[in-house]
Formats: sequence, structure tokens, C-alpha cells
Amino acid sequence: MRILACTILMMMMSVSALARNHVWYDRNAGISSMKKIVVFPIEGVSTYQGAYGALTDSLSKSIKNIHFTILQPGNAQASRIMATNDRLASLLGTFPSEEARAQAVQEATAADAYLICRVREDRVQQDWSPETECVVTIEEYTEETGGPDGTRRYDESSYVTTHVVPGQYVNLHLLNLDYALYDGQGRKIMLVQNNAQGYDRSQADLYKDLFKEFSKELKVANKDKGK
Repeated sequence: MRILACTILMMMMSVSALARNHVWYDRNAGISSMKKIVVFPIEGVSTYQGAYGALTDSLSKSIKNIHFTILQPGNAQASRIMATNDRLASLLGTFPSEEARAQAVQEATAADAYLICRVREDRVQQDWSPETECVVTIEEYTEETGGPDGTRRYDESSYVTTHVVPGQYVNLHLLNLDYALYDGQGRKIMLVQNNAQGYDRSQADLYKDLFKEFSKELKVANKDKGK
């Protein structure tokens, strides 16, 4: 069987920006010696249901020498264990101050610190992308299948021409997060604020991008001996 095939190779620009707004940590707070950190559920309105699991997964994979205590298990068995642990379950309540939360964390887990991620912005806006003329490459070839030599392609040629992409509405996803690390007395010892935006990118991708960036920052702080 001989097939005359024609393919259009067109490079579309996908705009994605990742910005790290603010990174601060106390070099004398002992972050480099920490062995256990409690990760509280994400605060704020998130459109990505798997955000907490993605955050804890990113942290665990990036920083091997710290144990991250999970307060929002991702499976039924772990959830049942969590429900029977009154001390851990009590951490999901409300606290009048960070000092009170820190005391509860110490009593329940004896952790060195605890982490709270907050969603500052998570929304999608629709932008109009006007009609655009771009350069494309047309490839033509003949493909033979089912022969004694299997699939064979020949008579290949290509040429460059212009192509008009019609105007269309595109979705721009905007995500802005901050992360605060508190020590055993409820003092803020690290703050990271970052944001991501991208056209027609999934919520999961944007969250994972920022979680990866935060994990890198915490790893840097964990390796900083303050010298």
C-alpha cells in the first residue's frame, strides 16, 4: 500500500513565566540541623485537589535528610491511622496564635519546625489572542506499508510557507503561593513567596512548578550552616 502523506510542522509559542518574588530565612535558626518538619494542610482556596499531596511529595523527594510529617493523608489507610491518633488530629484544629500552634506541634510530634503553605491567588482569566501569521514547514513524502521491507518512506520534500492562526480566546492560569516555616516557639524563620502563570497549562503543572522551586529553596537553607 502506498500512501501520499503531508504533514505541517508549526511551532506554536506557549507563554509561561515563573517568578520567585521573595526568599528569606534566618541563617541562625538551625534549619540546617532540622530532622523533622510538620506540613500543615494548605490554607486558602485551591483549584487543584491534589495540591497537598504534590507539595509533600516534592519535599520528600528533594530533601532526604528531613522527615516530613503529613497531616492530610492521601489514602484511606493512612487516613484511618491519622483519625486514631488524637495528638496528630488535634493539630488540624484552630489556634489563637502561632505560639499556641507551635506548642501543640511540640507536644504531638516533637518536630523541629512546621510549615504552612498559603494560596494567595489561584484563578484563570480569559485573554483574546488576535489572528497571527506564522511561518510553517510543510513536509511531503510517500510511505509504503505492508511490503516485504515493512514500512518505507521515500520521495520526501519540504518547503516553508506562511500560515494564519485565527484569533481565539485562551486561558491564562495565575497562581501565587507563599510558604512560612516556623520553629518550635512559633517564630517565623523562613518565608518564600513565588508565582507562576501560563497559557493553557494545567493547574497541576503550575502547582508542581512552584512546589519544586520551594523545595529547592528549603534544601538550600537546610544546607546553609550559617558560616
